[in-house]
Amino acid sequence: MTQKCVILKGLCLLILLSSCAINTCIDFKPEVCYFPNDRLIHSLPSAFPPMSEEELREEWGKELDIGLKFAYELDYYRAITGFKRALFLIPPFHERQTQIEFCIAQAYYLAGKYAEALQVFEESHLAQVTMQFTALEELLLMLYDCYIHTCQIDQAIRILSLMEIKNLEKAESMKLSYDVSSGDLATLIIEKEKYPHVSGFVDPYCLATKSPQKARFLNAVLPGAGYLYVDQPKTAFTAFVINALFTAAAYQFFDEGYWAAGLITAGIEAGWYFGGINGAGLAANEYNERLYEGHAKEFMIKQRLFPVLMFRYVF
Repeated sequence: MTQKCVILKGLCLLILLSSCAINTCIDFKPEVCYFPNDRLIHSLPSAFPPMSEEELREEWGKELDIGLKFAYELDYYRAITGFKRALFLIPPFHERQTQIEFCIAQAYYLAGKYAEALQVFEESHLAQVTMQFTALEELLLMLYDCYIHTCQIDQAIRILSLMEIKNLEKAESMKLSYDVSSGDLATLIIEKEKYPHVSGFVDPYCLATKSPQKARFLNAVLPGAGYLYVDQPKTAFTAFVINALFTAAAYQFFDEGYWAAGLITAGIEAGWYFGGINGAGLAANEYNERLYEGHAKEFMIKQRLFPVLMFRYVF
């Protein structure tokens, strides 16, 4: 009796350690990113007048010019160094000071350093610019995107309201950009009536998606079938072979009367089996995320919905 209790306790512990809990709520979190190439950067004019010969002879002017050259080569980290040196050297209240601060913020933004770009904004004169600031739309686009990436939604909404005053059409594009990049399919389906071109992106995606529930069900019926459903044939073959081998081993142990070994092997097989069901659902979700990212990126580039594609000016 004592020996049986020990075996059962060991079996329970083995199942707990080897099996995976089924995830009944899978998050959908696509990552839709776009980094501009040098052709785009070179095609956009500066928001500020070119420096005069006199300004270029100043130490701060030389540093600013070097920073701009690095920025147009997409070497943002060296560009930021040049811009910061120019900011240290320029006389207080100089008219170029806001330009340099804008360049620093934009370089951080284009490098994907959203928190650093926000810090520059909050600690600079950029927070005090007027509605007549030449690069105001670019500044608002950067701030909105940075607040979204740093999960400061209330601040993003505030920036969006300012853009609605400045440029209502661009504000609508910003909202649509967020809905697409965040994978908010429920909102996008509703917005198809307002933006008919959204159907050309949403409908083909929905037709090509894989169901996590179906993937789990198929893997429960036949281990590996769920992975085959989501186009992972190697994983499907591995899952099928492992489950088949452990099932066969457990059967042979029981058939030969080795109950302890049979129970242990069956416990390991249970872990692989239920873990495979959960894994197939996760694989379907990952398949949908990658599929969505491809469709969404192509759509956002075509419709120029990435904030950087809405820029009129750089540096």
